[in-house]
Amino acid sequence: MQPGELVGQYQIWKFLGKGAMGRVYQAFDKNLNRWVALKILSSAADPERTHKMMVEARNQATVDHENICKVYETGEFRGLPYIVMQYIDGVTLDKAHRFTPLREKVLIIQKIAEGLHKAHECGLIHRDIKPQNVMIERGKIAQVYLMDFGVAKQKTAPSNTVEGEVKGSPAYMSPEQAEGRVDLDHRSDIYNLGATLYFLLAGRAPYSGENTVEILLDVMEQEPDPIRKIAPDLPQDLQNITMKCIQRSPELRYQSALALANDLRRYLADEPVSATPATPAYLVYKFIQKHKYPVMATVLVLLSLVAGLVGTTMAMLRADQAREAAALSAAQVREESDKAMALLNFVEDLMRESGIDSSSRKEADLLLADAISSRGQTFRQISVRIDREFERQPEIQAMLYVILGRKRLATGHARDAAVYLERGSEVMARTFGPLHPRVLQARFDLAHALARDFQMGPAGEVSRGLLEECRVVLGEADHLTIAVRDLWIFLRFKQIRDAHPQWDRLAKKVLAGAAKPDFPGFVCGEMEAGRFVAARDRYQALADGGSADEPPLHDEFFREILCNRIAFQGLSGNLEKVSKDFDLLGTDRGDGPSTTHLSLLLWRAEVQAQLGRFDVALNGLAEVERAANTASPLDEILKVRAAGQRARIMMQTRRVEEADAHLVATLADLAEPSSALAYERNWLVFLRGQCALQLGNATQADGFLHEALTRHNQFGGFYLVRSLYLHAGWAEWLRAEQRFEESANLLEQLIQASARRYGPRHWFPARLNYLRAQVYLDQDQPLAAEPLLISAADALLEELGPKHPYTRQAAQLLMSLFETTGRVQMKERLQERLNNAGI
Repeated sequence: MQPGELVGQYQIWKFLGKGAMGRVYQAFDKNLNRWVALKILSSAADPERTHKMMVEARNQATVDHENICKVYETGEFRGLPYIVMQYIDGVTLDKAHRFTPLREKVLIIQKIAEGLHKAHECGLIHRDIKPQNVMIERGKIAQVYLMDFGVAKQKTAPSNTVEGEVKGSPAYMSPEQAEGRVDLDHRSDIYNLGATLYFLLAGRAPYSGENTVEILLDVMEQEPDPIRKIAPDLPQDLQNITMKCIQRSPELRYQSALALANDLRRYLADEPVSATPATPAYLVYKFIQKHKYPVMATVLVLLSLVAGLVGTTMAMLRADQAREAAALSAAQVREESDKAMALLNFVEDLMRESGIDSSSRKEADLLLADAISSRGQTFRQISVRIDREFERQPEIQAMLYVILGRKRLATGHARDAAVYLERGSEVMARTFGPLHPRVLQARFDLAHALARDFQMGPAGEVSRGLLEECRVVLGEADHLTIAVRDLWIFLRFKQIRDAHPQWDRLAKKVLAGAAKPDFPGFVCGEMEAGRFVAARDRYQALADGGSADEPPLHDEFFREILCNRIAFQGLSGNLEKVSKDFDLLGTDRGDGPSTTHLSLLLWRAEVQAQLGRFDVALNGLAEVERAANTASPLDEILKVRAAGQRARIMMQTRRVEEADAHLVATLADLAEPSSALAYERNWLVFLRGQCALQLGNATQADGFLHEALTRHNQFGGFYLVRSLYLHAGWAEWLRAEQRFEESANLLEQLIQASARRYGPRHWFPARLNYLRAQVYLDQDQPLAAEPLLISAADALLEELGPKHPYTRQAAQLLMSLFETTGRVQMKERLQERLNNAGI
């Protein structure tokens, strides 16, 4: 079939793919004005199989559910049967899973289970559920479809399987399927879907082998590997749900797809799941997890008040469970669950009787503080209890310590709070890793508590080290980084005030009429309002007005926050104004370049590069690399960042080999980087992958980019700034490897994420739109590429100006597209605009 040819009312648009039974096209329904997928069966296909497929298509058409691909009609064209289905512009789950977050993976399987339940209600059994048969609509991660009921059967119809004949995909088959049994029921589908969930969570199917026969024998004879051996960090509930689905005996699996969907929904809502034994300790844990704020601390205290009852009930339930474990029925599980829930209801009744609203954080805080102090419980007593009761749940241990610390701080007990928070941050660091955002937040709370307790020295030490790590992991513009920096600044000024009594008198003169006579009140206020020069002048007035023996107040922390705030506001502002603000700050004062001066040069280079002044930017970055004092951890980070920025600019200006050589030399100096530098080193590895990609070495690019992405998972999530760059680089590599669907799916996610972070008109989502358009052109879809290119060129011209390489690339590609498609007037209008802009 050729594009433009008619099959009844369906006009062929393009070829999508082919299988053993026929070819699939994207077509346009001229009667109903919609896109469809048209499967035309082959004349060489077995007539009996063709007949069965048409029957199964009609069966599928009876299923009406948002997560089941719709079949519109069947028919014949020139003697060839065809099936008309819903057209889905998307990517299959086996290709999208690598970049899909855990919760979204669970949501996908929940949605498919709901659709599958509807199919089962209509009497249809799929028999071939696997990642390749689950489609995610492009740009809509929660809109998923179960596809290809090609080997499905009606429950009430005679089976189209001969005894001993195996139908389905071996790696995802249930044992009864592998044996070729004809009496399959809906629970075989539940096994298939569980095996798909196993693949999503573990990265492979439950069974693998060198050939189909080997896999089938394993499915029939061997137990699958417990998923905890492959993915030990998975939440226990999710492990239990997965393994329940793939029990060898159908009676031990979920008895309906709806039951599986409900358990997955409960998992996502932090509610107890049926796959996990309903012990009181488990139900209390889930109750606390669901109501972290504000009920958790209150429940902890009230549980201590009824500890005797809790202990007796738990002992009774454990004894009952031990005696009857072998024959524990579903009714008994529900009975024990009811007992535990009655205990939780009793706790909530106590809260109500005490006049405590579970939604009131303030009252929960007061109750916690009063209960601990009135009962005389020391930190040691509470610590022993937390460690004992949650010995195997370090996440809960850490959470309780941190929340107890925050509660004590909120009620004015800063010293107690610091003890809890120090313990909580230690446990959390062991559980999540020292650079996890939760750990950084807990350490900030610790620094805050120490400062409130007037332990300025320890608070300064915590905040200084924390500031370096927040910059590395979260970035300069993250709210926690800014909060830590402001706390550190406050502590530095507090030290100066304590050392020099004349500071207070000087401040009162300068700040006459100001509401808050402290640094955040008058200088940060000017910064937030964008009056950067005024902030500098106010600060300098304080420094210049001091006595001769007063240390200079223009220390590194002032200019550090100032230049970072300027650059942060420049993310969505006028880059020319940002450049002038940097220039107005002047040069460094002192004997040599300070860390802050180097940071200022680094920011200025970034702005100059965005303005297309590449030589100026490269000279500034070279100065940072030369002047950085490698004995200073901050200077060393700045030096490595400068090297990375130089390489990026060299790549933009097509000096790729020079960029790669510079990266190799810099990495050689970082053979054993510190923990703070490990993140920067990972960025350089990513840039080497970009160089390899531009130099045409796909294998080398794959190695570098894969290493960078793998290590990046230790530092932060999908929405961190560098994560966006890393994944964009991976999308470019996927395109170079002609893995267009994977590249397009990833780019769609990146476009949405970057637009949320920066705004839709920022240059970065515009650049991603340009890359997405290239993928469309690679797939011979110029009409889909055109609006993306127009939007990208317009935003890049506005944000980066006419001379920037990104702007020129987008404009040139758009001109080429208009020329190729014969759009003469559009090309002339664009050419006129580019001439006016100086391109």
